[in-house]
Amino acid sequence: MADQQLDYLHISVGAFWNGSIRDANDQTSPGVMVHDRVGDRIPVMGVGMLRTPDEVMKALETGIPLIALGRELIMEPHWVQKVEAGEEEKIRTTLSKEDQKELVISDHMWEYYTSIPGWFPIV
Repeated sequence: MADQQLDYLHISVGAFWNGSIRDANDQTSPGVMVHDRVGDRIPVMGVGMLRTPDEVMKALETGIPLIALGRELIMEPHWVQKVEAGEEEKIRTTLSKEDQKELVISDHMWEYYTSIPGWFPIV
């Protein structure tokens, strides 16, 4: 894929820092492994449970040039604005049933989000 005319490779795994699913002794991030192999030919985008600016910065320090936020933006739609304003402590990093209405999450989607253990940090 790195030799195709793509803009980037998005490496979506459960968590950025998860290691190998085949070798429990290999704790290397899959995104980092892909970046190490093809990052000189195509930008790599990492993603997965990077909830705070510090976690994002640590991931960027691996050399991966792009980071995506998915669940984080569902939990905290103003994530970027809060970082820019220096209000990192106000970033929501968990969800509660009370958050559903404020975030305009439909009952169907709430059921989906909460049916996958560990996918969202529900309190």
